[in-house]
Amino acid sequence: MYDIIVVGAGPAGLTAALYALRADKTVLVLEKSTFGGQITFSPQIENYPGYVKDDEGRIYNVIENQEIVNPVAMMQTLNNNKDWDKFVGSVWGELEVFENLTFKTSLSTDMAFWGERNWFPVSYLCYMVKTEKSRVEQTMNRGVKLLWENTLSYKRSIDKHNFAVLLGTSMERYDSKKVKGTALNLWAEDDHKAWIDFTNSASPGDQHSEGGATEHRMAIWCRILISKN
Repeated sequence: MYDIIVVGAGPAGLTAALYALRADKTVLVLEKSTFGGQITFSPQIENYPGYVKDDEGRIYNVIENQEIVNPVAMMQTLNNNKDWDKFVGSVWGELEVFENLTFKTSLSTDMAFWGERNWFPVSYLCYMVKTEKSRVEQTMNRGVKLLWENTLSYKRSIDKHNFAVLLGTSMERYDSKKVKGTALNLWAEDDHKAWIDFTNSASPGDQHSEGGATEHRMAIWCRILISKN
């Protein structure tokens, strides 16, 4: 027995069914062809009745054969968590080796740690966008950037001529490490429990991991300036 029977699964019928369900009524929707009615053949859709859930609480699109993804339903499947820690610092020094010859050095560093966790519940957003197995993705990154610059300058005046020589080196180094893992079949579709170690990934291919990269750079330069008063 049903409290309400809706004939026709077009936008009006689906809306009536959704509001009846919100009022804790049992509802039966009868449709002879495709859920969504005339909306499934429309070239442009500006308003959606919303999304529904099946008996197991999985998110489904109200229009089973529609190619366009229901944005209201998609919002319920996006679960993203990010964290970021960053440390920066610098130090410099200057030394006059002897008269007119000066050495300068500076060292700066930028260290960052960041990670991301995304999980996706079982859902059917349209026949082309669906998640048949719940999934969680976790990423951990570490990046260290080091910049070291040195200059050696010499200035001298002879008669009416001023001479200046500037030599320098600049080194930039960036090291990064990345670890990413993916696992299927969450034990519970809950944000507090959606972690890789809380999955039932027993079958081959249910888990995946990948690594990171390192980069080095260095430059040496020289400049000579001559001026006359």
